[in-house]
Order: sequence, then C-alpha cells, then structure tokens
Amino acid sequence: MRDFFNLTKDQEEHAKSVYEKSAVIDCSNVAKLDSAYFQRRIKAGVTVENITVPMPGDHFAESVYTLLQHTDWVKRNSKTGALILRKSDIIQTKQEGKAGVIFGPQNANFLEGKLDLLQIIYDLGVRIIQLTYNERNLIGDGCTERTDSGLSNFGIAVVKEMNRIGAVIDLSHSGPATFMDAVKYSEDPVICTHANCKALNPNVRNKSDEQIAALAEKGGVMCVASYSPLCETKIQVRPTIIDFLSHLEHIIELVGIDHVGIGLDLDDTLTKESHEEWASAYPSIAAGIYFGMESLFAGGLDSLELFPSIARGLTWKGYSDAEIVKVLGGNVMRILERVWGE
Repeated sequence: MRDFFNLTKDQEEHAKSVYEKSAVIDCSNVAKLDSAYFQRRIKAGVTVENITVPMPGDHFAESVYTLLQHTDWVKRNSKTGALILRKSDIIQTKQEGKAGVIFGPQNANFLEGKLDLLQIIYDLGVRIIQLTYNERNLIGDGCTERTDSGLSNFGIAVVKEMNRIGAVIDLSHSGPATFMDAVKYSEDPVICTHANCKALNPNVRNKSDEQIAALAEKGGVMCVASYSPLCETKIQVRPTIIDFLSHLEHIIELVGIDHVGIGLDLDDTLTKESHEEWASAYPSIAAGIYFGMESLFAGGLDSLELFPSIARGLTWKGYSDAEIVKVLGGNVMRILERVWGE
C-alpha cells in the first residue's frame, strides 16, 4: 500500500505513541453484530465508536427492538466491548483495553411526533441523536429536501428536551436552515458526527464555512468523514488521506483546533448492492456511483485498520502531541462531558 507520508523512524514511533495514549473516538459507523466487531476495534486502537442504531427509517417500535438487540450484543461481548453512557465509561474502556459503542441514530423518526418518547429512547441507551436524515421529518428539513425550512415548532421542543435530558444534538444530515436553527435554539454545543467542508467540496451533505463557524461559536465539533463523495476535492477523482487532512485543516484554519474530530462513516454491513440502492435514492449525495466499492472511501483511509494513519498524517503536518490528541478524540470527549454530565 502506498505510504503517503514517508515519516522517519523517530516520527513513526512518536505518532504511534501519541495514538496509543489517546482516547480514539470514531463518531460514525454502522456495526455488524458479531463478536469480531469489538476485536477489530481493539486491534485498530479505536476506543469508542458512535454506531448507527436505530436505523434512519425506524419508527418507535422498530427502534426499541433494535436497541434491545444491540444492548444484548454488547452484553454478550462484555469481555471485549462496552456500552458508553457517560464520559467515565470511555475512560474505563480505554483503561481496560476494550472497545466501546455509543448508540446514535441518524434520524429522529422514532419520536413519531411524541416528545415523551425521547426519554424512553434515552433510557434505552441512546446518547447522540441526529435531528433529521436526508429527508424532511416532523422536526425539520434534511439536506436533500427541495425546501429549506428550518426547525418546526416540534423541532424546537425536541432541541430543548435533548438539552434537558443530556443527549448530544447531531446535525450531519440536516438542511442548512435546520442546522442554523438548532445551533440557535440549543443551550448545549452541537456536533456533526460525519460531514466535510463545502468550501472544498460542494456536496449537499457538506457544511458551509458559515455553518462551521456557527457550530464552533456554540462550542461544537465537526467530525470529518472519509466517504469519497464527501471527501473528494477534485470532482470524480477518488480522494486520499491527503484530501481528508485538507478537510481537517480547513476547519482548523477557520475555527481552531478545538472544533474538529473524526467520523469516518465506514459501514461493516455495506455491500455493492446496498450501496447502489442507497446511491440511487440519494444521487445528490452519492454523486452518482462512479466510486465503486474499491474506491468508496479515501485511499489510505478506507479501512478501520488504517485509523492510526491519521496520527501519522498529523505528525507529518507538524501538529503537536496535544493537538493530535484533541483531533483523535479529545474534542469530542469535551462535548460529551459538557452535554452528558456525570
């Protein structure tokens, strides 16, 4: 495999040391419910992943079922895995050499217009919630909607209730007006678990400098994805980890090192057929299907095992140890501590 950085031996050892001491957080993934999931994360040195559960189209009954199913999966693998409900769980997971998961649905369809269902979903282990997926729901408009109407009255109530119970607001797929409304009405910092920079790539899923600045002013974090249609910086040219780092650096230059994180958006369940079906439903995001399965993610960052390459790349770029630790998970930890409390 191509080495994008050509580090010296001392730089390699230093990057490895910084990576190993970090609480590494991947803010977006879809998990395959097998025991190997946790073993793969431990081998890759990933401390915690925010996984998509329930799925975007699930309503309340389906969501309860899938959450119970995932909880049972974690319990059955308790020697290697842990469910993350508070910041101290992340610290303990790191100390014990396990791999943790945060339940984080990519839509809030499960509410079905009933605000009191939010507490039930929270009690079932959900700690990060995207307000909308690509389409409109009762909360607001997603990024692929023809309109851009912002939060509904119900949506504002959902934001306030999430603040009250301590659930992190995720705006990765939200439309621009919904995004800005959520930042405005939330008392807590908000997060994008997997979205890149519109200034480098005009994909409808990516965020403008204005949105990124508003998120940062609220104290939030933008987590950068390696999904090629979001990460490319030259149209229809497969990106590499260098392009991924360009998105990171654009955010850093715009709002500072305290407001960036990682959300690769890998999917353990992905198949050629499932991606083609998804891409046909959301062509403005997938940008067609000119990226086949072999190039669906940025080169040099297209598998979990390559996650340590981010630390190598940041070392190559000249960032300090403290800055690298922030990017790998420290910034997200700050948000979780602020919103979740103890």
